[in-house]
Parts: sequence; C-alpha cells; structure tokens
Amino acid sequence: MDDLARTAEFLKIIGQETRVRILDSLREGERCVCEIWPGIGEQSNVSRHLAVLVKNGILAQRRQGTRQYYRVVWPAVFRVLDAARDVRCCA
Repeated sequence: MDDLARTAEFLKIIGQETRVRILDSLREGERCVCEIWPGIGEQSNVSRHLAVLVKNGILAQRRQGTRQYYRVVWPAVFRVLDAARDVRCCA
C-alpha cells in the first residue's frame, strides 16, 4: 500500500463520529472503557469502534484486572483531528 492509499485508509478509519468522540476522550491520556463509553453511547457500539481502532494500530489496549484501558498510540492523531476542525467545508 502506498502513502496516499495508507493516508486515505487512515482517514476512513478515523472519519466516523463515534471514533472521533472516542479519540477526543483520550486526549488527556489512557482511560478505562468504563470511563469512555458513558459520554459517547451504548457500550457494545463503543466497544466495536474501540476494536477497529486497536486493530488498525491507532489505539493500544491493556488489561488491568477486569478493566480494559485504551490509549492513543500516535499523538499526531490529535493534530489531524484539530486540523479537520479548522476546515469549515461541511454543513
């Protein structure tokens, strides 16, 4: 996969509202899924989106006891989200 295709795939992965909300919730650092989903939506739906982000290497996860913790692997993800907010193309 070339750089343009990889970039397009990355944007498709993060370009979903629930995933943007998840990523925003992780700006301050690692959080337990129990802290993430209440402000975003139904737990099973959030869990599916977390799995997509982990599978694609955007998030890392670790288990501590019965809890799952997530963190953003690449801080540049936040710069991409911030830049996207500066673009006023969409209604």
